[in-house]
Amino acid sequence: MTHILVESILLQIQKRGMTSKLQKYVAIGVIVLVILLIVSKLVYNKLDNDYTWEPSDRVMLENNCIETLQGYAVRFPSQSREYCSCSTDTIMSHFTKAEYELIM
Repeated sequence: MTHILVESILLQIQKRGMTSKLQKYVAIGVIVLVILLIVSKLVYNKLDNDYTWEPSDRVMLENNCIETLQGYAVRFPSQSREYCSCSTDTIMSHFTKAEYELIM
């Protein structure tokens, strides 16, 4: 498919009078670069979608939060649970899982 695209572009270059080899190579280079950028974006999106928040991540984040609160969580369990739930919601809504793991 890429080969066909390059051939059609070469025909367009010849029709427009770009006879310089440098012009042809620059045009082909730009096209190849655009194709590479599109492919890399598609691969990135695929990998990013495979690495998303799961329900088990929510439980893990809330439990880690409760453990971090230590004695406060024992004295005020309902407020601690509410605080950790809110913190977890905020983290999961503002960061992707990959971003969160890079931060931590």
